[in-house]
Amino acid sequence: MVDGVISNQLAFKIVEPRGEEKEALRLMEAAFRASTWKERGPSAPIYQQVVERFPESPFAEMCSYLAIAYSHWREAKEGTWDKTILDSMMLENYPNSGHSRDLINAFTWQKEDAEKLAILDELMQKHPNTRCHKFAELMKKRILKGVKD
Repeated sequence: MVDGVISNQLAFKIVEPRGEEKEALRLMEAAFRASTWKERGPSAPIYQQVVERFPESPFAEMCSYLAIAYSHWREAKEGTWDKTILDSMMLENYPNSGHSRDLINAFTWQKEDAEKLAILDELMQKHPNTRCHKFAELMKKRILKGVKD
């Protein structure tokens, strides 16, 4: 607004997704609509479709996480599902994830240092030259120095 006049000109360009990304977004919207606060399970297979049909999509990692998590929604609500399984699976499938540090922390936080070190060594061996390796190495150095996160 300048001098009481509102402009309808935008200072940025709106880019609509096309092709596979547009289809992936449509599926994600359908998955969102298929779930409710009480029941997320119906959306899990739809999120899985995104992963299977568009594995190179920037949405694949998030959809994989949601597909797995929502397929275990009831068990998680009942407290009978171990979410660390999901964290481990995500690291296995997406070792370059921007969430690697959080995933490593999630499935090691209640373990003793010796067990953590063994897990971190295994991750570094399995995933060289990845974010997973980088964060595992940093965490290992902190443990060995006695520094808490």
